Amino acid sequence: AAVVHDAAGSEVFTATAGGGAFVDGLPLRVSAIHEPRRALIGTGFPFKDPADVPPYQRQMSAVMAEVAGVRRPGAASLDLASVAAGRFDAFWENLLSPWDFAAGMLLVREAGGLATDLDGTHLRATAPSSVLVGNPGMHAWLRARLAGA
Repeated sequence: AAVVHDAAGSEVFTATAGGGAFVDGLPLRVSAIHEPRRALIGTGFPFKDPADVPPYQRQMSAVMAEVAGVRRPGAASLDLASVAAGRFDAFWENLLSPWDFAAGMLLVREAGGLATDLDGTHLRATAPSSVLVGNPGMHAWLRARLAGA
């Protein structure tokens, strides 16, 4: 089960394995956008170790050149909820703790999306990990774009 509460936006996102994903009781679905130039991508910036910045800058440059926009609004849990709600078409971050992505991972999967690490391995909330989520088309595109960066 998963719950993400957006206190500022007054929304509650919920999901149960096999039971779907919802916001305030209404069903969620990931977006249907598969064209990068129409896509809005969420991300998280590295902030703990300055050595993590240059690889991230290469990723950001590769992604920004081909999408409608990249956003960093705040908490990863809310970013993943935004993917589940179709507000973002995909999201990536290079290192998150399980408590940052566990609920959002289930929301995305139950809303029809994919949740993996950057290598495409099924994401598990058991250890810190890179995170890549999105609708199936944008997930594949973003994974390839990040691998090339």
